[in-house]
Amino acid sequence: MTMIFVSGANGQLARAVIRTLLEAGRGHSLIVGTRDVKSAFAQELASRGVTVRHSDYRDPALMRQALQGVEKALFIPTYDTNDVRLQQNLNAIEAARAAGVRHVVYPSFINAESQLVEHSRLVHYPTEQAI
Repeated sequence: MTMIFVSGANGQLARAVIRTLLEAGRGHSLIVGTRDVKSAFAQELASRGVTVRHSDYRDPALMRQALQGVEKALFIPTYDTNDVRLQQNLNAIEAARAAGVRHVVYPSFINAESQLVEHSRLVHYPTEQAI
């Protein structure tokens, strides 16, 4: 059974992905990561048998621990400033490497390397390159 990790469990994109994976319901074990494991949604997921792990892109050691046993991971970026977000993304990617995650998915943008959109050029493109 494939172990799938979804970060940012309390966010809108993560919630949609989590619900889709739960509805699919076979061939995988779902692990969600969140900074707030006591949130109502995290508690709801835990009551449904989903593994909820404390994770935080700002803490590489915590990320490595949260990713133990995971084969596939979806890393959803935070809403911090560009310089902080890039480092957070790089922390998550390095933690995935250290934990042996084989497949990383990251929601970027088309033409992230473009000079026209500063956010994409400063955050998403370097994240893509690191993956």
